[in-house]
Amino acid sequence: MAGLLLKDIYNLRKYGKSIIFVLFCYSFLGFTMDSTFIVGLIGFFFAILILSTFSYDDTSKWDRYAAAMPVYRKQIVLAKYLLAFLLAVIGIGVGFVFSYVINFIQHVPFDSTILVVGYTVFLVILFYMSILFPLVYRFGVEKSRMLLMVIFLIPFLAIMGLSSMSTDLPAVSEVAIKTALYVAPLLIFVLYVISYFISCRIFQKKDL
Repeated sequence: MAGLLLKDIYNLRKYGKSIIFVLFCYSFLGFTMDSTFIVGLIGFFFAILILSTFSYDDTSKWDRYAAAMPVYRKQIVLAKYLLAFLLAVIGIGVGFVFSYVINFIQHVPFDSTILVVGYTVFLVILFYMSILFPLVYRFGVEKSRMLLMVIFLIPFLAIMGLSSMSTDLPAVSEVAIKTALYVAPLLIFVLYVISYFISCRIFQKKDL
């Protein structure tokens, strides 16, 4: 398992310069907008790097090679899920650091809201990864990129539509928000596990 994870991590090192460049650009964006958004931007940027590992596997015919190795297919899938989780954690952590540095330079006091934002973004990332992985194993990484864009657009368009409605939306109580924040991790965890088993089933039936 450790070897499978290290394989993808070593592959991502090839994108090191690109990652540094993107983070450099985000650091400038942080001075022109609320630094809280940087946590979400960097978090999603790191999470989407998982697609690069799939692309590299397709190019190098890794799955076909791995099938001849003494590893189970479910282990190959599990390694991807663990890496996605790890990338999300790293992305949120780096986002926190960038946000803190930007606020420090601008003499902006620490706001605990950033912790809630990071927590929420982390759960949203895992939610989208839960949807993305079965799509990648079923349709391939390139088609899944387009499907992921559509999935991203749906909630965005829904929010835009609700904000343009003339009628006032009912207020959400603080208790309801706190309950959602406590319950959401359990629901996301269950969804992540279900997604893993679906991906395993798809990959098991795949003719390599």
